[in-house]
Amino acid sequence: MKKIIIIIVSLLFIFYACKLAPSNGMTLPDFNGGGAIFLNLNSNLRAATITPPDLEVFSYIITGTHENSVDTFSDLVNKPDTSLEIPGLLAGDWDVTVDGYDALDGGGIKIATATVLDIAVSDNNLTARDIEVLPLTGTGTTGSLAVDLSWSVDDVPDPLFTTASLVNGGTSYDHLVSVTASVDSLTGTASFAGDFEAGYYILTLTLENDTGPVFSKTVRAVVRIVDGYSTAGSVDFDDPGGLSVNITEDLKNPFGLIFTDNVTSLSLATSDAMTVTVAPDSGVGVTYWWYLNGSDITMDETQDFIAIDSRDYPIIPGDYPVGFYNLTAIVTVLDGAMSSDTISFTVDP
Repeated sequence: MKKIIIIIVSLLFIFYACKLAPSNGMTLPDFNGGGAIFLNLNSNLRAATITPPDLEVFSYIITGTHENSVDTFSDLVNKPDTSLEIPGLLAGDWDVTVDGYDALDGGGIKIATATVLDIAVSDNNLTARDIEVLPLTGTGTTGSLAVDLSWSVDDVPDPLFTTASLVNGGTSYDHLVSVTASVDSLTGTASFAGDFEAGYYILTLTLENDTGPVFSKTVRAVVRIVDGYSTAGSVDFDDPGGLSVNITEDLKNPFGLIFTDNVTSLSLATSDAMTVTVAPDSGVGVTYWWYLNGSDITMDETQDFIAIDSRDYPIIPGDYPVGFYNLTAIVTVLDGAMSSDTISFTVDP
C-alpha cells in the first residue's frame, strides 16, 4: 500500500535522579541491586495536510547495550502505553536505541529511530536525558517520489526539458534522461519518478519549447523523501500566473511558510516596489533562498526578506518586463527541515 509521510517524532527519555518517591506519584521500581531507567515516551507528530489515518508510531522497540558489550536489554512498548520501567541494570554507561514502527508489536515499517550514547546508570538511582527521534535518512534508507508534470500543448508543442534534478548538499540525482523519455508531446505530460535516499531535496525542473513559440519556465520546490514511503506531487506549467506547483497537497511540506508585505501587482508608471518577508509557521528560519521565475536572486542566505523594485530587474539591468512573475522562497529551520512556497505578482505598464 502506498503511504505518504512527512513527520517528525519527538521521543522523550526521562531518567529520574532521586532516591525518594517521585512527587508525581510514580512508584519507584525494585532496583534489584542495580540501577533503573524509567522511559516516558511522547510521540509528537507534525502531520502533513492529507496524512493517511494510520500514519503514526504505534509501537517502540527499545534496546540497550552496556559499556562492557555483554549486558543488554530489549523491550517493546505498544501505544497507548507511554512509559516503561527497566530495573536491575548494571551500573555504568549504556547506549540506548529507540525504533518507532507504524504498526503494533514492532510490525510494519520502521519510520523513526534515535540512539543516545553513554547514559550513566548508578546503583539505586534513575537518571535524566532527552532524545529526539527523527524519520530515517542517509545510507541504506530509500523512499520513492512520483511527480506528474503537465503543460499546454498549444504553448509547448515541441517540449524539451533542460533540467530535471534533485539536489541536497553533496547528494544529487540527475533525472533528465528519464524525464525526457517520459514526455508525451500529444497530451502535454511527463513524469519525474524513482527511488531515492531519504532526506530533504530541492527539485528543479526547466521546460522549454525546442522549436516554435518561445517558452521557458523553471520550478524549484522542496521535496522530502522518507524511508519506506512514497511522496507524490504534481507540477503544472500551464498557469496564467506563470507556474503552479502543487506542494501543499502532494509534496507535503513539513511546515508552512508565511509571506508578509507582498502585493499582487507593481506599476512601472509609478515605480512601485515591495519588500517581501517570509517566515516558517513553526520553528526558526536559519537559511533563505529566493528565486524569481526559477532564477536565483538570493543576496544573503541569512536574509528573510527580498526587495522587489519594478525599476530594478535582477536578471537583466533595467525595468521589469511587463508580465507575470513567481517569487519562490526555500527555507531551512534549526532542526534541518526544509520547506518552500511560491507567491505570484504582475508588473503592469
